[in-house]
Amino acid sequence: MPRGIYNRDTEIVRAGYAKMKGRTKENDAGRAIVSEKQRGKPKKKTKYSYKGTRKDFMALVRKTMFDILGDHCVECGKYLRNQSRPQPHHIIPETKRFAILTESHKYTWEEIIEEINKCELRCHGCHMAAHKQLRKLDKNITC
Repeated sequence: MPRGIYNRDTEIVRAGYAKMKGRTKENDAGRAIVSEKQRGKPKKKTKYSYKGTRKDFMALVRKTMFDILGDHCVECGKYLRNQSRPQPHHIIPETKRFAILTESHKYTWEEIIEEINKCELRCHGCHMAAHKQLRKLDKNITC
C-alpha cells in the first residue's frame, strides 16, 4: 500500500493492509484487529512542563541563564546578550550532567536551574581558551 493514501478511517485501512500480509486476527465483525506494535508506539512524554515549542522553551532557558549568570563574559567583560550563542562554562567539568543550550528540553526546570548554577558565562574565545588550559592539564576532559 503506498504511503500517504488512506481512507477517512485510517485504522481500517491499516488493518486491511495488515490482514493482507497475514499479520492479524479478525474480530466478530470480520474486521482485522491491529496489534499495538503495528499501530505504532505512543510518544514519550517529556519531563518539562512547558507547553510551547522547543524554540520558545530554549529562548526561555537562555533568558533564565542570563538572569542568573549575568550578561557579560567573566573573563573579558564582553556583552553577550546580543550574541547568537553565549557559552556557559562548567566551573568543575566533572559535575556536568548535560549541555544547557542543547539538551535542557529533556530535563525538569529544577534540574536546569541546578545545572545553570554550576556554570559561569563566557564568550566563545574565552571559553575555548579555558578548555585549552584544561586539556593541557588533563587529556580526558571533554568540552
